[in-house]
Amino acid sequence: MSESTPHAPISAEQRATLTRLRKLAYRLDSQFRIPVVGVRVGWDSLIGLVPLAGDIVGGCLSLYLLWQAWRIKAPKRLLLRMLANIGVEVLGGAAPLIGDVFDIYWKANQRNMDMLAVYLEKQIMPAPPKRKTPWLWISLSVALLVLFILYLLSTPEPFNFS
Repeated sequence: MSESTPHAPISAEQRATLTRLRKLAYRLDSQFRIPVVGVRVGWDSLIGLVPLAGDIVGGCLSLYLLWQAWRIKAPKRLLLRMLANIGVEVLGGAAPLIGDVFDIYWKANQRNMDMLAVYLEKQIMPAPPKRKTPWLWISLSVALLVLFILYLLSTPEPFNFS
């Protein structure tokens, strides 16, 4: 059986960037806890209370996280998914009042950092081992089946036990 080849490990720079971005995403989405309700909000939600300008500034802060993900060579597909999360947050947060509540629950920055972390962790996981097809056992089984069928065809009454 062959050994599995690991993916290229993530660099120390990528790991440091991810840690820094996770902290920033936490500050943007969940830094403060609203007493009694227990819901967490961040600077993005608070900035979003300012009509229009707040959502634009929040979107720009989210784009900074996207740009950093691009710098550490995240794949295009992941970057597009992150961009879609940012778009949903900006468009959803733009609605007066309802958008502010939406912004509290959507937390696009933390979603994006979770996706980036999963991608980077997959980079250090070994590739799954290749399974070899058991050709010897398949060949033996087919040969035995053919021999059994030939035996049945060559015997006039193969199941007569009297």
